Amino acid sequence: MTKTTRVHDLGGRPCQDVTIPQHQAYQPVFEVVWQARTLAITLAVGLRGKWTIDVSRYARESLPAVDYLSLSYYEIWIAALTNLLVEFELVEAIELSTLENTLMANDVKLGINPEQAIASLSSCIPYSRPFEQLPKFNKSQKVRTRFPHDN
Repeated sequence: MTKTTRVHDLGGRPCQDVTIPQHQAYQPVFEVVWQARTLAITLAVGLRGKWTIDVSRYARESLPAVDYLSLSYYEIWIAALTNLLVEFELVEAIELSTLENTLMANDVKLGINPEQAIASLSSCIPYSRPFEQLPKFNKSQKVRTRFPHDN
């Protein structure tokens, strides 16, 4: 069995010539206004409960490699969100042509106020998932692993 990885999973791959920016004190959270709007729209749509955080993450991680590697962080978020909006039939693809203009507009009303955003971010949504079968091992039990290719 061969493990298939998606483009976001860089573990174990040869390093690319990437410089990781260092955190600067007092740096603004968002470089430009549309990035904040992207997060706000993502939160506002998430409050509708049409998909889970896992589905949202999968949508970002499943973008084509060429897109994932060429887009900025918040461009990845908005690309994944637009795919989810169409997939879950909340908008039609034709409606998305105006989304970029909406994000760039200074007077856009997002339908979520700061208090709702704060409540959403701090709602302590449980991320544990129910399992369908009992675990094969007990907590703290020693186990031995092997590669699938080993016999």
